[in-house]
Amino acid sequence: MAQTDETRVVTYLELDGSLEGRLLSKVKVDSWEINPKDNRFVNPRTDVLHIPRRFPTNHFLESERPRVGDMIQDKLEFQRRMIENDYRDILEQKRAMLEEKSPNSKAAKKLSEEMQMIEMAIRRLSSTISYKSPGRIGDQFVYVIETPHLSDDQLTYLNDLYHHNKRYTKSTDLIKLDMGFPFNELIFSDGKCSPIEDLFAAKRENGVLNLETFLNSSICSGDFETTDWNIITLSPEDKLTASLELIRKYHLTQDETEEKDLLSLTRSQLLDLVEEKRDSVREEQIVVGTLSYFRSVKDLLKGNWKESRHIIISVLPLAKSMGVKAPISDLIIKPELYSLSNQKELTDKFGSFVMQLNPFHMTGHNYLTFDYGKADQLGLELTIGINGEVPKYMWGLLNKYVKIRVSKGRMDIDPVLFYQHYSPWTLNNKLDTVFQDLTGRIEKKEMTHLVLEETIQRILKGEELTEQERVKIGDILHKYALRDSMKSLINGVLLAPEIAEMALMFRTLFHRVCSTDKKRLSEEYWNRRSLDKTLTFRYTDPRKESLTVTDTLRKIYRARGDTKMIKWEDFKAEDFHHRLMKYLAKTGKSKKGLAKCRLIYLHPHVEALKDFFINDENAMRIYNRSSKPEEEQTSKGLGFIKKGFEVFRNLFIDKKTKELLQEMLHTSKSRIRGYRALEAIIEYPLFKIMEYSDKKLTKLMNSRGDKTLEWRFSKEFNLQEDSNNIQKYHNRLVKYYKSLKRGLENETVVNQYRNFILVKDSDTIDDCCQKIEEYNFGTVFGEVDALSIADSMFAASYKGQLINFGFADPRSNKGKKNEATKDTLKIILNKMLVERDFAEALKAVRDLSWGIQNNLIEEEMLQYKVDKVKKNFSEYSDAATQWYIPKLVEKRIRVGETYIYNPDVKELMEEVFGVKIDFYDGRIHYELTKEGRKKQTPDGIALDEKENLGKEKAGHVRRLIEAAFPLDLELDLMRPQQDLFEREAPNIIRGVLTGTATNDEIEHLDAFYKGMLGWHEPENK
Repeated sequence: MAQTDETRVVTYLELDGSLEGRLLSKVKVDSWEINPKDNRFVNPRTDVLHIPRRFPTNHFLESERPRVGDMIQDKLEFQRRMIENDYRDILEQKRAMLEEKSPNSKAAKKLSEEMQMIEMAIRRLSSTISYKSPGRIGDQFVYVIETPHLSDDQLTYLNDLYHHNKRYTKSTDLIKLDMGFPFNELIFSDGKCSPIEDLFAAKRENGVLNLETFLNSSICSGDFETTDWNIITLSPEDKLTASLELIRKYHLTQDETEEKDLLSLTRSQLLDLVEEKRDSVREEQIVVGTLSYFRSVKDLLKGNWKESRHIIISVLPLAKSMGVKAPISDLIIKPELYSLSNQKELTDKFGSFVMQLNPFHMTGHNYLTFDYGKADQLGLELTIGINGEVPKYMWGLLNKYVKIRVSKGRMDIDPVLFYQHYSPWTLNNKLDTVFQDLTGRIEKKEMTHLVLEETIQRILKGEELTEQERVKIGDILHKYALRDSMKSLINGVLLAPEIAEMALMFRTLFHRVCSTDKKRLSEEYWNRRSLDKTLTFRYTDPRKESLTVTDTLRKIYRARGDTKMIKWEDFKAEDFHHRLMKYLAKTGKSKKGLAKCRLIYLHPHVEALKDFFINDENAMRIYNRSSKPEEEQTSKGLGFIKKGFEVFRNLFIDKKTKELLQEMLHTSKSRIRGYRALEAIIEYPLFKIMEYSDKKLTKLMNSRGDKTLEWRFSKEFNLQEDSNNIQKYHNRLVKYYKSLKRGLENETVVNQYRNFILVKDSDTIDDCCQKIEEYNFGTVFGEVDALSIADSMFAASYKGQLINFGFADPRSNKGKKNEATKDTLKIILNKMLVERDFAEALKAVRDLSWGIQNNLIEEEMLQYKVDKVKKNFSEYSDAATQWYIPKLVEKRIRVGETYIYNPDVKELMEEVFGVKIDFYDGRIHYELTKEGRKKQTPDGIALDEKENLGKEKAGHVRRLIEAAFPLDLELDLMRPQQDLFEREAPNIIRGVLTGTATNDEIEHLDAFYKGMLGWHEPENK
């Protein structure tokens, strides 16, 4: 039979940790075939390949070659002897075990086979532990050592031959490098992978995959809805109950001896056991699973819904059929419906559908942490890997509280985790927020999570309901669940091109682009580049790199006064940029107030240092897409999308939606996400350049600089050995920043937050923005209506989307805000910036203040809540600054508990409105808190300088109102009008904050600002 070849791409590999696996260097490999007919990934398969551990040595000179060869021979011979001794010790142990077994038992047979393998491994040590030299760099040689999958102890004998860095030289990492993993095309002949002749053969072929291959491939989103998800925590009474009484109350044991053992536990450990016991009575379960599938990413982009499949699997009553309106269209989807009796059957059915649909991409909203994790937590086998395997557990890729799991062999796309790293304007990563950001369309949820839980419980426990009524209620829930799944799919599809580009650039899997910190990906990028160019690993670990803090760097970069060094792991390009812009432009404090502005994302350092990735075709593809206008793009991977969108747009009858979708391919947002990926790459060279001068970065060097540093810099980044390299890049960076400074000198900079700068509209702003984009110093985000509040703190309305910088999103759970305050903040920002209805914004503030003082608002709306505490009360640092930490310690709150804090009226009025109230003479007396200068209001109430109140004490709501309606304007008015303004405006603002202003007063103030100022410009604080 003729030999057949298959071109396949490995998407997952895992070392076999068994004795046989380690001895025979077994690696389980998941791979996909590239179908040449339609250029898509198909036919996934799992193989077991024999791949030894190969690692490069340090560089050795030509003159050292004979000596080094003998030295390596001696070391390897010593290692063989030591490993042979280890293997013989294992043989003796197994021989002793074999004597205790019955000769014909399965255990005896298995022991005999293992002993034969060990004996064979001993005989083959001379061939399995060897070395060779694949080539040389100039007059230097690099040797490659090959071994089986040995333990760390067995490998220590060779540590001095190479730069031993456990982060990059683990066996798994080395095998990935050996295979060019991921995405390198490999040839499988008759089902077996063709041998790789040397360490670098695979990597020379890396990057040949076309982006279009990923986008031609199938994609599926999945989502679970659960019930009884609230964790049962201990009551305050239980926390005060004596230990013995607590043990008996919850029947932790019936044995007196075990009682004594439990009493020996610490109080915290005992409470943990009680919580586990109480939490075990919960009947949490998955009640609905949904799937949405498209044959390819392009099918959705083209609006081809014909071959899509949408599935609802439920343990709740289901109708025989239903129609679900697809998001951002008027299409009615007829999903497949499957009714099952329990969650085990549900997840089994879910897994069987994934195997049947066999998608290359899997996506969902926060599904790597929640959906996969929930199935695992409930003890359910979610078999969705390409070989029917459960998701692989991975710990702490973002922080130690985040646990993610990935589907083996498939490409996982999680927009939530991706947005955390690459969307600096979206602080709230909820499903509908991300959906609105990508599509420009607001899709409101039919129900909150609380209503969802109540609905599920009503169906499950609604004995008073007829079956028909239960089905009717269930239909609402099922449609809600499927629409969420479809929105997740659309989010994943729209981000897939970007994530695929970044995955190819960083040479990593899609889920790592989404979940792994950019700094870690950057370190891996430069280590891999060093391996490609120099045939060995970097001699210095980036985490150990540091530079000396000079006076200028201390001003520019955020460094403590007592800090002598800045560490690479603490360095952030955006922080450096933010401070350098302020240092250069001498912008001083931000302006305060409402204004029409341009929001610009500045990235001159990417342009200045682009030579560092100019030879990387994957990085240049992102650079070209981000820097060139849409009509100049030539990327094959994105060209078809533009045509696809022409069809996609025609599906929608909403004119506004069409206009927004027209910008989806080449929006400023997608450009900025691309630049943030490129910033990650140039951040490390930028850090090294900082060490160039101990003078101002803006002052050119008079001498040639430190030649030793120049030489190391050239070597490290594979540049020509030119002592002007650092000076060249340093001077280019200085030139670009000076040009940017000159361009902004004639403009009014309203505010700045990291790379974002807010510039007031002017007659020359269009020319300024055009030059910024022409020279690629930045990306103009667009025209915005902005409210500047304080330094690095502002909000803006961009095409109907509310975005904010420097303070917690009112829609999120961050910061010290209760539901009533968050709702009011949302109303204020939306009314002022999106709807421009100042009067309604003021009325919302007035109503909240009055409602708090007169007990007209539900207690739950005013509670401060910390959900699912992540530490025990005893584990918090004394230096922790979050507002709730002292309360958690005081109340002895523990992991998993929800802390609820009920503030009194006085505290709420001060923290939310900046108003101190006192009750005497039967009346309420108000006093506005104020930091800084003293000032008298017309009625004689002092705006006193109080003790250091901090930002929170100034009042969340008050800060926004005073920014929008500044009271110290220098107006071009006649004296009587000026006096009237100075007398009336403070009174009305005060009345709004204290809840006493009338509608007429508010509308009078609104009319005054609109009439006298129009869309008034920001004034100095």
